[in-house]
Amino acid sequence: MTFILPDLKVLISGRKHILKLVSGLSLDQLIKIPRGYKTNVLWNLGHLNASQQILHYKLSGLQLSLSDEYISSFRKGSSPEKWETTPDIEETKKFFLELPEKTAEDYQNGLFKTFQPYTTSTGMELFSIEDSLAFNNFHEGMHCGIIQCMIKVL
Repeated sequence: MTFILPDLKVLISGRKHILKLVSGLSLDQLIKIPRGYKTNVLWNLGHLNASQQILHYKLSGLQLSLSDEYISSFRKGSSPEKWETTPDIEETKKFFLELPEKTAEDYQNGLFKTFQPYTTSTGMELFSIEDSLAFNNFHEGMHCGIIQCMIKVL
């Protein structure tokens, strides 16, 4: 069995948990912006995909697996209210599981050689891919909580 960095195990496990949380939601529930929120469940899923790619690949100077259009639909500060068309839900769910697996493979293969230091909006300073992996899990946990709250009010 191949060793997987603990932070990547947490990412993969957390993603499976989140998908389980949203598995019974209808299309309307996935795209409805609950009262008191600025986003919806689908945006949160896509945002986690986009953020993970930016935090791990862009800051490491590597090619992202998501299109610029996908990233701009879900990046920090974007809003589902500005979507011209609803992003593909099945594609977003597919990315949700595939991207962390690819990251684990790329990490094991030594692709993450450089890293551009970055200070997050929460003030955490990232100096390495390992810092970024740890922070990403914190970020994913915050959005998991948001998704859980959204589900309660849908």
